Amino acid sequence: MLAAQPVFPIIPVKIEKLRLEHVKLVEENDGLHLEKQKLAEEASYAKSEKLRLEHVKLVEENDGLHLEKQKLAEEASYAKIEKLRLEHVKLVEENDGLHLEKQKLAEEASYAKESMDDHVQVRSFGTVLATGEASKSFQHLLPFKD
Repeated sequence: MLAAQPVFPIIPVKIEKLRLEHVKLVEENDGLHLEKQKLAEEASYAKSEKLRLEHVKLVEENDGLHLEKQKLAEEASYAKIEKLRLEHVKLVEENDGLHLEKQKLAEEASYAKESMDDHVQVRSFGTVLATGEASKSFQHLLPFKD
């Protein structure tokens, strides 16, 4: 009779095959962990880069707004200056007009005073009623004297 061959010699071959497969899976698992870590770092870098670019954009926008604010402040300042200049011109014109009116009124008052001084009222009794120095200088021309 033939002796039965033991089945045990196949088991060490299977064990070796399983051990090699296990080593291969462990190496693959380590590779996947490294790839996962690398992808996480890349994602973190991409997120960081995106935030950095957004920050740069916001800083540039803020700078633009500051420049626009400064420009608007300057324009408002120029507008105030122009408004004050126009108000000054208006007041100068009004002052000139008042000065001319004052001169005209002074001339009219002077003319009226001269007219009053030159005007002599004679009463029917021959008495002269006069006011001011100018009227005294014209008394010799009156037909009636005291």
